[in-house]
Order: sequence, then C-alpha cells, then structure tokens
Amino acid sequence: MKNRLAIITILIASAAMLLSGCDQTQEMGGKKVSFTARSKMFPSTKTAYSAYVEENGVQYQRIDWKAGDVLRIYSPKDEGNLWSPNMELQAVNVIPENPFLKLVYSDYQLRDTDDNGNAAISVDPADSRFSVAKLFNNGDNGLTWTGNTATFYGAYPVSEDRIVPHALDYESGGQTVQNLLMEIKIPNTQAGDSAFVKTMPLLAKTANVTNGSPVKLDFDPYFSAYEFNLWSKDQDVTITNLTVSAQTGFISGHHFWDLTAGQSRSDLGTPNTDADRTVTVSGSWTATTAAAANIHVFGLPNDLGKITLTIKFTVGGQAATATLYLGDGTKFDARKKTRIKGLQIGGVWKIFIAAVDVDEWKEVGTTTLILE
Repeated sequence: MKNRLAIITILIASAAMLLSGCDQTQEMGGKKVSFTARSKMFPSTKTAYSAYVEENGVQYQRIDWKAGDVLRIYSPKDEGNLWSPNMELQAVNVIPENPFLKLVYSDYQLRDTDDNGNAAISVDPADSRFSVAKLFNNGDNGLTWTGNTATFYGAYPVSEDRIVPHALDYESGGQTVQNLLMEIKIPNTQAGDSAFVKTMPLLAKTANVTNGSPVKLDFDPYFSAYEFNLWSKDQDVTITNLTVSAQTGFISGHHFWDLTAGQSRSDLGTPNTDADRTVTVSGSWTATTAAAANIHVFGLPNDLGKITLTIKFTVGGQAATATLYLGDGTKFDARKKTRIKGLQIGGVWKIFIAAVDVDEWKEVGTTTLILE
C-alpha cells in the first residue's frame, strides 16, 4: 500500500464568554465592569484539544477553557475612566529614552460553577467550535467604572515568561500617542506534554466602550501549533526528541505585536538569531506499526518554510536518528495548527499535501528518512 503523508492546516477554535458580576462597589462610587470575551479562530492555550469538528469542509479543534485559567485585562490610565484595586503597571517603552505607558489592570479567574452552583464552563450551544465560560468578580477584585468610555486589552496567560507589555510612541495629528505592544516569547526547548500549551498567548482589544456596557473582547491566537503523527515502519520505537528547524522564518525567540494598531512589529527589539529557527521537544513517545505517536510543537506567529525534522529515538535498545526534509514546497501558515499525518520512521518517502476539504492528493517532493 502506498505510504502517504498529509500536511493539513487546521483552524482551532476556542471561545470564552467571560461575564464579570455587576455587584456595586464602594470605591469611587462605580460599578464593576462586565466582560464578555469571545475568541476568534484558532486560539488557544488550554490543556487539551477537543475532537475534530467540521463545518463547511473545514476542520476545527476546540481548546476548552478550564477552571483556574487566569486572564489579565488592562486599560490605559490616562483615559481616567477606570479604577483598579491593583497598583498601576508601567509598560516599558521599546525606545528606552521614551516614557512608560501607564496601565490599570486586574486579573480574572475562571471557575467551574457560578455563585448559584450552575456550570460556568460549557460548549457554546450555538456553535460547537467554541468554548463558553463565565467569570465573576470576587470581593473588591476587578476594574471599576469611574468615567464615560474606556479601552480594554486582554492577555492570556498572565506570564512574563510568555507575554510582556511594552509601549511604542507614534506621531498622530501632531501629537505623540502611545500604543500597547505585547512581546511574545517562545523558548527553543519545550517539554513534550500537553501542559506546555497552557503558556501559549491569546490577546484581545476593544475600544470606546461606554460606562455600564458589557465589554466584548475577541481573543486571537499569537502562536502557531504543529502536530506530528509518527509511525514505525517495522518495530516499536521510543521517540525521545523531535527537532523542527526552518530555513525560512523564526519558530522561537521573541515577537512584538502592536495590540493597539493590530499589526506585527518584527522589526523591534533585539533581532532573533539562527538558534531561533529551531525548536526541540523532549519527552517519551512510543510509535508502533499499529499506533502513532502524536507530538505537538508550538512556535511564534510566523510563516515557516523549508522544514527539517530530526527525530531521535531508541529501537531494540539502540539509539538512532531519523531526518526528514519537507522541502521548498511545504509551508506552515502562521497562527494556525498544521497537522502532519503519516510520517513513518524508516524507508524512503514521497511527500503529499492535502487540504482538509479536497480529496485529491498532490505529490510535492521526495525525501529520505536516514537512520544513523
């Protein structure tokens, strides 16, 4: 039977409706801000992918929100229309000699049930691609209205290892304005388990929200995901490392996203190096002729090309290495999940690409898995 390797780009969906309680608060005489946050295609950063959901010929994977997930919601302090029980945060300017961007913020946590014991996390009944959750303020926690309108930014997770706020100055109408940038960080070594996905970034922005209105935040993914489906041709093997290397694009390192303007700023900060073209995932996976090892890798929100996979494994008690070249014709799209099915350790391979809604297979190149 002909061996086939499928490279499939998948949209991953996860939505959350995060509803903060509207309890009155004594501070500043205002009302707690009520949030509704819905993520767009392919977020997210949770612990596990759902089963595949297909709509209109396109496959999705929902990544569900979980109890304990914490989001941070910011607003520029100079707007003066919100109060927070937290101290202000000063986002360091990308240009060192320029001033900070002062932000008020508060952290919000998801939980399994609301105050009445009802489920607070579920699948959206109107669209199974999305996860839905409710979030309620606890005590004095939460942003409080003190004025007419405000701008809100959301970030998940709350982690300086993955997301760091910065400011950047722009000239607008003869005045200097400051945009909020998020520096996204992806390490070039990763633990080979699903827990690592919890640290992948989601960002959101909404502006000109009036006092008392629900705040609707659309969370977008700011990372890319890759799932490698590895089989053994002959006998059981134990995979210990998978390295993904790209000649085109950076998979690790750092990346700036201008959240105010909604655009990438890869020209900012210390340039990434050749070491950031590579990610290595370590763990222990068993691949047999009957069951595949599925390994996930996470990277920056960049397009990648000219991919090389290096697979280290043991077979029959001996260490071995397999190298797979995906070639010039293979492109990994930014901010999506790409699923690579049918990789087999051992033998000569021809690479095929298939779209999820197309039955035809297209041969794009030839490669050899080399056992050293």
